[in-house]
Amino acid sequence: TLVDEAWAAKDAGSAEAGDRLVDEAVALRRDYEIAWLYRFVRAKEAADAAGPGESAARTRLRSVVGEIVQLWPDDEWPQQLVGEVLCAERRLDEALSAFEKARDRDPADARNWARIAECHLAAGREDQAHEALAQTLRLDPAHPRANEWQAWQYFRLARPTLAWIANEVARELAPANPFNHGIHATLLASRGLLDQALRAWTQA
Repeated sequence: TLVDEAWAAKDAGSAEAGDRLVDEAVALRRDYEIAWLYRFVRAKEAADAAGPGESAARTRLRSVVGEIVQLWPDDEWPQQLVGEVLCAERRLDEALSAFEKARDRDPADARNWARIAECHLAAGREDQAHEALAQTLRLDPAHPRANEWQAWQYFRLARPTLAWIANEVARELAPANPFNHGIHATLLASRGLLDQALRAWTQA
């Protein structure tokens, strides 16, 4: 399909050719989800490259997301994209609202609960974050980020045994994640195991 060719062109380093192919696909069928996902990815890459603050690339990203929401006003995934953009802009209360809308449309999607937890953690709402993390892990016990955040939360709340358990799971699920090794090192240091803590820090 045109969109498959567009992704292939992008992966081969010809993103502009991919853009033209996607434009053709949307001209043939406006409500082509994969084509709009391509547009979102391209717009987000440009906005990320432009850095924080206002830019033409960020305006373009918001426009793409706005069109997606207009095309699929009752679907889950557009609200997930809205939340991602708002999170990147540190508009956390608005991002939380978007992820809650996505959750309401699919309560069984662990990704929504994980992002809700992240928003609560960033705002210091520990109880709400804990509840959202627990629901994430009920739905998907192997969710890497939820295990990571749970370990971090338990550590911050001075619950070292629970932090240790969650961190072990997080390190098993994402052994290359330096954040998990940093938490591990801190937990080891708190037990007086300084040599092991130093070794863990080298992996962080």
